[in-house]
Amino acid sequence: MDPCHELNRHINPIGFPELKCILRKNNMRIQKIATNKYTRGGSSFPSRFIAMIISPFIKGKMIKHFGKKSLLSSGELLYGEILILKAKKVV
Repeated sequence: MDPCHELNRHINPIGFPELKCILRKNNMRIQKIATNKYTRGGSSFPSRFIAMIISPFIKGKMIKHFGKKSLLSSGELLYGEILILKAKKVV
């Protein structure tokens, strides 16, 4: 099923495939990524401890793959609880 088939026009959480489809379909590029708050792991100690150990490796891979200045390697994307995106239509 095409993820762009039936898009709800309200503000709803969406996954990366749907976001990518919406941006491509409307010829838009992300300009800024913000978050409501930063999180590292869950509420339990084991999950926070594992996140503390693993997150530098994930961040390193993101920088290596996307570049240091890319929005896709930002701390907001890795640690943000709710992401707020600003996009602009490309002419």
